[in-house]
Amino acid sequence: VAAPVEVGKVIVNVVNPGNILTPNNDGKNDVFEARLSGSAQRLEVYNRWGNLVYKATPYLNDWAGISAGMLTVGKDKLPAGTYFYVITLTKGAKAITGYLELQY
Repeated sequence: VAAPVEVGKVIVNVVNPGNILTPNNDGKNDVFEARLSGSAQRLEVYNRWGNLVYKATPYLNDWAGISAGMLTVGKDKLPAGTYFYVITLTKGAKAITGYLELQY
């Protein structure tokens, strides 16, 4: 499902099929996908308590529910549940926010 977002005079399409991430290597919803016309400057993912669990600058459409070592030792799979994301596009542009369900 694409959600067009206006950033300045540019329309950006953000894609996250069904807000579900199921990283089980079946080819469906294995990674969090944010297709942008241009590149996402940063993706941040937070758990339900507001703790940062993943951050990438720039984001390359490759997050599969693995911690960036922020709340775990090493790069462990995060527990199933609801997570919240913030996509920062360019300086001064409104961030794109939403949620996703991580399921195994």
